[in-house]
Amino acid sequence: MAKSGGFIAKLHRHFHSSDAPDAEEKRKTSIQNAPLPELRGQTEILTELIRKTLIPELPSRARFYPWTLVYNTAIHGFSLKTLYRKMLKIESPTLLIVRDVQDHTFGAIVSCALKVAEHFYGTGESALFSFTPEFRIYNWCSNSFIVRGLTESIAIGSGGGTFGLWLDSDLNRGRTQTCETFENDPLCSCGDFIIKNLEAWCFLG
Repeated sequence: MAKSGGFIAKLHRHFHSSDAPDAEEKRKTSIQNAPLPELRGQTEILTELIRKTLIPELPSRARFYPWTLVYNTAIHGFSLKTLYRKMLKIESPTLLIVRDVQDHTFGAIVSCALKVAEHFYGTGESALFSFTPEFRIYNWCSNSFIVRGLTESIAIGSGGGTFGLWLDSDLNRGRTQTCETFENDPLCSCGDFIIKNLEAWCFLG
């Protein structure tokens, strides 16, 4: 199953890459040129350029909804427990974006709200991304290890003993590695990082 899923995802990545067919490029350009959705909440990270870049990568069901702030370390403090609590009762894809103390910006698009669970959850609508040194998007490739929410940490992408994006319970330290789920490069060159700001946004009417 993983091999089949990986093959399908690689096809998806091929047709969404920089050398994608003209129709796909026109679709993304059209979305990027559309008016920006309303931003409901205070951001320390999301510039207009970042928003325009990420809109075409969102699940289609989230693309034109207002962006609603659910959690911001500058407002709510540094606590994974608080992040989970703020997401209770939310049913929406989630944009998780991080800026570290070296001003690297990266994160994840997750197909659902973040929560504590016994098993991995999420669907192939999820992705990892980085704006350091330039924008890169890593779509789902294989396996079902998309999100694992524990009380002591949260991991997005796994396989082979590594995590695409891992954050500790204090949302203070994190790690990014190549993982099988997204076949990503590390999202920042340092691998291990200290969080300066972290925000979680959902797409609510």
